[in-house]
Amino acid sequence: MNLKPIIRVDHDDGKYSTVAKARSIPRALTAIADHLHGLYADSSVWVTVLHGRFAESADALARLLGQRLNAARLEVLRISPVLGVHTGPGIVGAAVLPMQLMTGLV
Repeated sequence: MNLKPIIRVDHDDGKYSTVAKARSIPRALTAIADHLHGLYADSSVWVTVLHGRFAESADALARLLGQRLNAARLEVLRISPVLGVHTGPGIVGAAVLPMQLMTGLV
């Protein structure tokens, strides 16, 4: 079936939950962008797109998020091999921080 799970980690309790499933990488990236747009459409955010070995997919997700979110900062980084052991090399995802949480810290 080649399903790609879209997984969310809750920032309060660290629990994982499946948000959606997609049948291709492009559809999975769109699902991630749609989900994050639903959460942060009205916020200025700092976005970090993370990947294992798929910089091309990470760049595509960064482009989608740049179009859909009000990103004050947008970066693409490769995860460490230590994390990759747990996720596999095909991981592509994003971490989003509302800039209002940075008030007084920067």
